[in-house]
Amino acid sequence: MSVAEFAPKLKERAAYKFWVKEHVRFTDLDALGHVSAVRTNEYFNSARASLFKKAIKNWPQAEQLPVLKLSIVQNEREMHFPSDLDVGLMIEKWGRTSLTMVLGVFGSECFALSRNVFVFIDAKSRQPVVPDAASKDSFIKLAEI
Repeated sequence: MSVAEFAPKLKERAAYKFWVKEHVRFTDLDALGHVSAVRTNEYFNSARASLFKKAIKNWPQAEQLPVLKLSIVQNEREMHFPSDLDVGLMIEKWGRTSLTMVLGVFGSECFALSRNVFVFIDAKSRQPVVPDAASKDSFIKLAEI
């Protein structure tokens, strides 16, 4: 399966371990009356930032930082105002200096999916680094299924 393909199980809430609450604001709508793609990405960013804050000591001023390398979004259905949302996140795979996560935006059903690849870098040298054990353990406890 390619990085751009999402298995059917990822459209189910049970696939996710880490959750963040969101809601559709009137200002999230585009001219067609549904949530714009920009806002969908903001929902995903909110979940990622919440995870990073919990998993990485002193984030975003930590010595090692995850930097987004790749982001793929697949919209499943339109989102409308008003809606309460849950954004689920799970760690799908670890590399030596990277992690791949999958996120889903849910209301009564799955609205959108995203796959993100992050590379950990040293904040000073800006070079890829192996994530420290404490951070990796926190990510695993919080979001790996």
